[in-house]
This record gives sequence, C-alpha cells and structure tokens, in this order.
Amino acid sequence: MTSSDEHKKIAEEAHAWQVLISEGPLSPLEQVKFVSWIDASPEHRQAFERAKLLWAEMSSVRVAELDPALARPLLRERVIEAAKFTTVPAAYLRHPATGFAGVMLAALLVFFLTPWGFEPVGAPSPAQHRTGVAEVKEIKLGDGSTVALGAMTALSATLNEDQRSIELRQGEAMFDVAPDPDRPFTVVSGSVKAQAVGTSFLVSKGTDRVQIAVAEGIVDVAPADPEQTLRANGSNTPVRLNVGEQVTASTHAGLAAVSEIDVGTLGAWRTGRLIYVDTPLSQVVADANRYTERRIIITDEGVADLTINAAFNSDNIDAMLTTLAEALPITLRHYADAVYVEAATPDLLKSAH
Repeated sequence: MTSSDEHKKIAEEAHAWQVLISEGPLSPLEQVKFVSWIDASPEHRQAFERAKLLWAEMSSVRVAELDPALARPLLRERVIEAAKFTTVPAAYLRHPATGFAGVMLAALLVFFLTPWGFEPVGAPSPAQHRTGVAEVKEIKLGDGSTVALGAMTALSATLNEDQRSIELRQGEAMFDVAPDPDRPFTVVSGSVKAQAVGTSFLVSKGTDRVQIAVAEGIVDVAPADPEQTLRANGSNTPVRLNVGEQVTASTHAGLAAVSEIDVGTLGAWRTGRLIYVDTPLSQVVADANRYTERRIIITDEGVADLTINAAFNSDNIDAMLTTLAEALPITLRHYADAVYVEAATPDLLKSAH
C-alpha cells in the first residue's frame, strides 16, 4: 500500500469513527476498538482531530439550496462517499467557503457528514437541541412545555398546529408537558414512543435500551412503528404507565414488565445527583461517560450485569469509580484517555452472580 493509500485509509477510518460517535454512545466493544485504534499511532489521533474539526466547521453551512433529488441515505452509507473528500488539504478545509468551489465542497460535505440528516427543500425543520459533556440545561418549547436535557443529550422538536413531536436521539430528558388535549405530546426514542396530554415524565436512551418513567399524570407507551412488535412475546399492545411506574424497552428482549420507581429519584441529575436502585453496572458506566471526557470502558462483559444501589455526585466521576471498585468485584485500569473496568478475579465474579 502506497503512502497516499495509507493516508486515505486512515482518513476513512477517522470519519467512520466520527459517524459512530455522533450517532450516540459507543457500545463497550466499540469503545475498546476505538481506544485501540486511536492509540495505535499519532497519525490516527491527528486524523480523528481533523475529522472532528471538519464536522464542527461544516455544521454552520446552509444546505437549503441542495437539490431535493438527492436521496437521504443512511448515515453509515454516507461515510463511504465522504472518504472521497478526505484528501483535501487541512489548511483549505479551515476555509471551505472561499470561492465557489469551496461552497460546493462545503455543501457536499454537509450532506454526506452531518449526523442529523436533513429534509427535502420545503419540509419543516425541527428545532435541534443538544448538550455536551457534563452539561445540563432546560429549554422552553413554544407550547409552554419545558424540557430538561441531561448531559450528552440530543433531541429535535417539531411543534405546529397539528402535533407536538419530540425525537430523542441520545441521552435523557425530563418533560413537563403543558396540557393540550387536541395535540398529544409524543416522544419517540429508538423503537418506542411515549404519548401524553399533560404530564411529567422521563425518557432515557442508552446504547440498547430506552427507559420511560412517569412522575405525574399518565403516559402511553407503544411501538414507534405500528408495523413493529414491541413485546418480546410478539404483542404490540400499548402499555399505560401511571405515576411512579416505569418500563424499559431493550433491543434484544423487547419490552420489560412495568415496575415501580421512586418518583423522587426521577431527574435527580438536574441537581447533580446520579441515583441507582438495582441498576446494572453497564448503565451506571454509560451514565458516567456523559459526565467525563475520559472514556470508561467495560472490557469484561461478565461484569456488565452486576447491580448497584448507590447515589453519586455527577461532578466527581473519579469518586464514583472508586466507590464502584470497593462495592463490586471489579478492578480499574487508569490511562490518560480511558479507564478500563474488568473483573477482579474470575472466582469473585462467579460468586457475585
């Protein structure tokens, strides 16, 4: 492989990782592979930083003039096409809008690389909202409803005279819904949707699960796509949640049974508290990763299902990790960019189950 081919291959891989990360939290296996890839050589890290810079700069380019005949391919498919542009010199990419050629390049890169995608010309544009690492904020919607966004959360909101629709792409959000019987408030996340008229509820989206919990009122949970089945047994009958009830839908097991939850713990992250009751370590780690720049990676799948009952401060993830290592049969390996979580010993892990 020539030097040029190798550079192009690394650039393609960097953009592919940027796509995966933009779509939501990496799975434990993906996290391990990413850290291994980026630590493999300085060129890998430089290519990834260039990919991040490119995405950040392209996000401000208007795409409204793009031909609506352009299809809306899956994001992962766009990476293949995006690689064609990765050989453009980095110095030029810092000023992509210089001249007509720069504008055209910018438009194409946005089409291929944007994590949000876009609707054809003339379609209404949902309002986009997102938070960064350890960032929590509250927004007020045009209908009077409020939404509290947890760290590393991304959602879009479409409100008009006919509908109030939210798509939660990643993270978690607490919704305080303004009553409007003529316009039910719908939140779609993963394979499920939650619908209410006027209530307060939480929706949390992890790597392979969506949790919905009710603090006030009533929320109906159903498949996002009527053609899909939500329950593991093949039934797609909607589930009605009342105050203090929750349900979890997972990619592999379908919809779990409705269970009770302490209303006082819902949305505790709004005040800097992370509270867990019989919660698997995998979920605790997923939450922690939204409050720290250093990635926490479970390298031993055997510890992922260990459960914990505890409360932590979201601004002190290091203390959380120390407590987890003391309470569970796990060990931590600390590196500059990551913390690896693994079983202390096979025997301890076996006895814990």
